[in-house]
Parts: sequence; C-alpha cells; structure tokens
Amino acid sequence: MDNLIVCVFNDREKAMDAWDQISDLETLDDLVIFRETMLQKTERGDLKLVSNVNNTSGWNMVTDMTMGTLVGMLGGPLGMIVGYVAGTAVGTMDELQEMEVSEQFALNLKSRMKNGTCAIILEAYEFDPMILDSYMSRYGAWMNREPIHEVYEQYKRELDAKENEMMAIERRMNMAAAASEKAEIRRELDEAKMMVNEARTRLRDRIDVLTRELTLKTEKLGEKMRSAKSDLKKKLAMEKDHMERAGRRQNEKLRELLETAV
Repeated sequence: MDNLIVCVFNDREKAMDAWDQISDLETLDDLVIFRETMLQKTERGDLKLVSNVNNTSGWNMVTDMTMGTLVGMLGGPLGMIVGYVAGTAVGTMDELQEMEVSEQFALNLKSRMKNGTCAIILEAYEFDPMILDSYMSRYGAWMNREPIHEVYEQYKRELDAKENEMMAIERRMNMAAAASEKAEIRRELDEAKMMVNEARTRLRDRIDVLTRELTLKTEKLGEKMRSAKSDLKKKLAMEKDHMERAGRRQNEKLRELLETAV
C-alpha cells in the first residue's frame, strides 16, 4: 500500500539510527521508498531539514536554502506536510488536502514535534506495515501513517454542482419573457459560468498533479523490479500495472476537461 508515514523520535541519535534501519529495510525489499526526509526541531523551536534521500554524504544541517525552497524540492504529499509543519507559505491545509493528506494527520504530527525532537517522514509502498512498525518501536518512535489514494471525486462533485446550477439558470433564461428579467438572469449566468470554469481549473490541476505523482512512482517501481527476486517482482508488477492504469484514467479525464469549456 502507498502510504505517507511519520516517525517522531525524542532525540536525533535515535532518529539517525532509525534512518539507517529504514534504508536497510528498503535494501531487503520490505518497502519501496518514493520520498523521504528528516526534520529536527531545535531546542529554540526552529524547524530544520536535516537530510533527504539525495543527501547521503552526512547529517549536516541544511542552511544554504530556505525551507520554502526545500519544500518545493521535496515535492508531493511529503513536501506539503513539511511545509505545513514548518509554517511556510507552501503547505496550507487546502494544499495538504489536495495531496490526500488529512487535516488530523498533519495536526497530529505538528503537535508531536516538540523542541529537541526529530521526525522521519516517508512516502513509501509497504508490503506489510507491521515490519516497519516493529523496527521503529525499538527506537521509541511515535508513528502514524495515512494511505495516499487517487482521489479526485471531491473536485468532480464540486464541478458537477456548479454545472447543474448553471443549467438551471439557463432554463430560467429561456423561460423569461421580460427583457429586464433576462438581463438580471444573464448576470447570474455569467457569474455561474465563471464559477464553473474555476471549478474545472481546480479539477484539471488536481488530475495533473496526480498524473505526475503516478508517473514518478511507476518509474521507481520499475527500477525496483529490475533487481527484485521473482516473488517480489510479481507483487511489484501488479502494483506498477495498477498505478499505470490509474495514470491512464487520469489522463483521459484531463483530456475531457481540456476539451470542454463554458
């Protein structure tokens, strides 16, 4: 299952040891990591990015970039939740929910990040969540996870509702007799069309984000398949096929939206 996972530790040393353990679990094919990062909340209450998957040379604090820039580099649900916890302009609650991250999940992490704590945040495919849980418990980690789904229905419902409102106004326009009444209804109709276009744009952007996320993850699964043993390769192939089919569905929906206009 494709999950967003957080592990909070009371000190940096335990978090570093846990990070090495997580890397070992990926090497042993117990999980596939799409994104990962580690945060530290200093004794002064500052939140800093300690390391990420592309920084394997050591555990130095990153100080030459702003947190906002780093959030953008991380990308996906993981980047958004880091931005939310850090209090940057990136990672508002609306943006988190667009990335499938629930409000309660984000609030739980933020409340657990006390001064002096560290958090490892993963976006990973887990074959059995109990494996990671058992290892992280050795380091006294507080853990939480949330599935990442291909959800776009909320935006589709919003678009459908706006389109229904617009059609109802159009019917009133056709039934109106007086010119003054038609002029008033026309103003309502123009506003309704604007709202439909806004809803369509939000849905289109949402599908575009999902498509890019699915592409990234299928590429990672493909890389993992090349070195996997036969039994694991079958599991990875099934998940890769599932994601590719989901990506095709999202692309079809995106094309439909691009072809329609109010």
